[in-house]
Amino acid sequence: MIGRSAPHLARGIVAAAVLFAACSTEAPAPRSSAPRTTVTVRDAPSELIVGLRDLPPGYSLEDDAPVTLDAMSGGGDRGIMREQMSRVGVLSGHHRTFALSGLPSAERSAAVDLFILRDAAAASDALDKAVPTDPMVSRVAIGQAVGDKSHGYRVTQTGSDGVDYDAVMVEFQYGNTVCYVIVQGRSTFSIQEVSRLALTQLARLRADAQGPPLATPTPRTSPISPVYSNLSLRVGDLPTGYQTTFEEALSASDFANESVTEDMWRAVGFRGAYGHSFVSRDQSTVVTSVVILCDAKKTEQALGLAVGRAKALDAYEISIGAPVGDEAVGIEFSGNVTAGGQTQHMTYRSVYFRFGDSVGWINVRAPTGAVDAAFMVDLARKLIDHLQ
Repeated sequence: MIGRSAPHLARGIVAAAVLFAACSTEAPAPRSSAPRTTVTVRDAPSELIVGLRDLPPGYSLEDDAPVTLDAMSGGGDRGIMREQMSRVGVLSGHHRTFALSGLPSAERSAAVDLFILRDAAAASDALDKAVPTDPMVSRVAIGQAVGDKSHGYRVTQTGSDGVDYDAVMVEFQYGNTVCYVIVQGRSTFSIQEVSRLALTQLARLRADAQGPPLATPTPRTSPISPVYSNLSLRVGDLPTGYQTTFEEALSASDFANESVTEDMWRAVGFRGAYGHSFVSRDQSTVVTSVVILCDAKKTEQALGLAVGRAKALDAYEISIGAPVGDEAVGIEFSGNVTAGGQTQHMTYRSVYFRFGDSVGWINVRAPTGAVDAAFMVDLARKLIDHLQ
């Protein structure tokens, strides 16, 4: 599966995290031990740490676990040991790792570690002491303020494939929290990519500590017109060269299978659907759009049915990078396709969404590595524009 196809990046990012954590706890001259704010986050780190839907399009979740003091003290871990973490006031923490696979030059791993400390002063002091000691690690400018104070670091290593890989970290303190955000990949990305994720994490912490809650899209309340021409993508929405291969109204039976029956679709108020498929000029990429009209009060249930059909195919969730419609879920799976005596590895990516009294999706099937996930998200937004 695509989201799991770059284990060397995942292992590398863990190594980078340990490297960055190998910090001096006896810094001779702390930069500034006085916290700029004294806010206190209220929820547990597992509730505050960025999730899959906060990541740019195409990331999948690889690891999601609490960081306990016991776990920090074991084996050959070169990181900050249990007694050191206790000394600086760490109460709890959480770790998440994400992987992105698409165009080879865009493969990434990302890791976020969030720690809750006893108060802002302890967090400020902990960040001051988190100074990498490995000479391979260099300081880099972040270019903007992140939290109460922040620092950027970079380490470059050559992989077994002869390609240079960067691990870039933004560490910051906000109130009684300290966060480490690391991205690793080919040396083609900037620290801004890391700082954007750090700022997303900061927004979640700030909303918890100070409010107001993070903004969410305003749901559509008026019904969508059942005009078929408005229920699908159009040729002009796609890059030059795409042609229509299928376009027609669909019934509930067209979406039924062993896991989601026709009666289940009717139970959510199915009242019509429309599908439209396109193929690229070289026949390699197929794009399909589908919109189903249903009971406005049952769209969450209908979305669950649609996503359930996809996950029955051994698909897994990926990020879509930004809100789409009233709610949206990214899905991905991959497999070999044989045609004309040739076998090719294909990636299938979809955005499933609900919007007003509709549920729909965009599916893109393309040779693995040929199209990135942002393409499907752009098409999903264009489809929703037609539904407005």
